[in-house]
Amino acid sequence: MKTFKKPLIFLFFTCGFLFLLLYTFQVQIGLKLLEEGIKDDCKDFMWKKLKVKSSYQTETFYLKKEGIGVPIVIFPGGSMEATMLCVFSEIFKKEKRPLYILEHPGHGKNKSPSIKALKKEVLDGHHWALSYSEHALKTLDRIGLKKFDLIGYSLGGGTAAFLMANKPRMVGRGVLIAPAGVSMVYTERLLSIIKRGLFKETYAWETLEELEGLLSFLGMDPTKVPLFIKRGIVQYRLNHYGLDYWPTYFNSYQNLDIKYPDRVLTDLVKDKNIPPTLVIGLEKDKIVDVNKLPIFSKLLGAQFTKVLGSGHAAHSKKEPLINNFYKGLSPLIKSFLKEGSSNTPKSYGPIN
Repeated sequence: MKTFKKPLIFLFFTCGFLFLLLYTFQVQIGLKLLEEGIKDDCKDFMWKKLKVKSSYQTETFYLKKEGIGVPIVIFPGGSMEATMLCVFSEIFKKEKRPLYILEHPGHGKNKSPSIKALKKEVLDGHHWALSYSEHALKTLDRIGLKKFDLIGYSLGGGTAAFLMANKPRMVGRGVLIAPAGVSMVYTERLLSIIKRGLFKETYAWETLEELEGLLSFLGMDPTKVPLFIKRGIVQYRLNHYGLDYWPTYFNSYQNLDIKYPDRVLTDLVKDKNIPPTLVIGLEKDKIVDVNKLPIFSKLLGAQFTKVLGSGHAAHSKKEPLINNFYKGLSPLIKSFLKEGSSNTPKSYGPIN
């Protein structure tokens, strides 16, 4: 027993020390794992940085994958980062087309505009998705893209709609997936959330508890995500957005009564030849009312398809959220970008 006493004591203290290190640096470890996962998913892309002096986001980032032919520009959803859409590299692997994934202002690598700038934007009456589309246009102009196909998800779909309304000749074909942001009030459910001040439970989360509340709200089990990963995600978000970013923005819209789609987009599309567009609605969407999307589609002169079995979060218990969702939609998206509206079904799926 004496022979093993010292080694056992040494092992005990070593394990204790390692546990203490893990506990102390769990956020940093979580961030590192997140970053490594992003690098692996986006290995075909290169980060690019631009100075856009005419935009309120004066320095902006985007992901680029080299290719041949007409480029595809992709807009992420709100609270998403460009790296979350790197799966499109696999989807369009055979086509070998150039891919550009733009980072929204204040998202991902793009540092948040100051609260002062944010308040000014709101007080000046800037429409969220319209503001993002203006920034995207300035970014694409700096990149030098004159003609491209366009894919937008959620807020990125709304952003894409405003871009096409402003500069329809730039876009060959557009695919808008669950387009949000074409009105700051999408559904009675979201209006109820706004009136009750429940942003912390749905969108404007800034703490570990609020992130767990969001995961639960989306029907996901937060206990299955390791604690240090969740803390890393929260810290990663706060590093870019800063405290009080979301309450400032959302509270500015609390008392507005905005129709869907609102008059801003309606006025912009007048007398415009909007490019061939496919609007994809999600049957179980809790954010964007799928029953209102045919009206939105008609405004754009677009085709409309309802995807069965899927909600806005595109969550699947079998596969990672983003991969399962976009890979499931890929035949529909690729067919439309290649052939146009001739073979577009009125319903598609199910994807669950």
